[in-house]
Amino acid sequence: MMTGAAFDALPYEEGRLSQLVNGRLLRFPDFTPEHQGVRMNFALSLAGYFREHSFGRAYPDVEFALNENSRVRPDVAVILHDNWRNLDEAKSPIPGAPDIAIEIISPLEHTAESLPKILAYLQHGVQEVWQVFPIDRTVLIYTSTSPLIIVSDEEYLKTPHLPGWQLLLSEALDS
Repeated sequence: MMTGAAFDALPYEEGRLSQLVNGRLLRFPDFTPEHQGVRMNFALSLAGYFREHSFGRAYPDVEFALNENSRVRPDVAVILHDNWRNLDEAKSPIPGAPDIAIEIISPLEHTAESLPKILAYLQHGVQEVWQVFPIDRTVLIYTSTSPLIIVSDEEYLKTPHLPGWQLLLSEALDS
């Protein structure tokens, strides 16, 4: 078990490949160019949306302190409305949770390794968690209030939290 304070004291390089979920240190593999390309596609699409709709922001690879013993870094985090307006962009980790967390599953990562992180997101107020599988060309959308949603390759990814935004999944996955 590790505390958030102990995690925050780790050397920068060690902390970049690790995340803390409920006191448990989780290590994730290095990012592949494919992973980075998919992350960039999501971040750019969302950034374009927020240029036209100024009620939030998308941040790639930013750390959040969900609670005292959890430090997570979604591939892309979406922060909306008051959460965004009250955000101190000069502070890290960001206290609290994003509204939407996007997690891209790399070929070297096992899905089961990301499950504790998804559960922690939902327990701490994340409205949606998008688990992106580039190899399977699928996105699983988790919420705390509805059944699992599956979006496949030629479908549009949409969310009621971003009115009018949509992204053809095949475009997001082509890095």
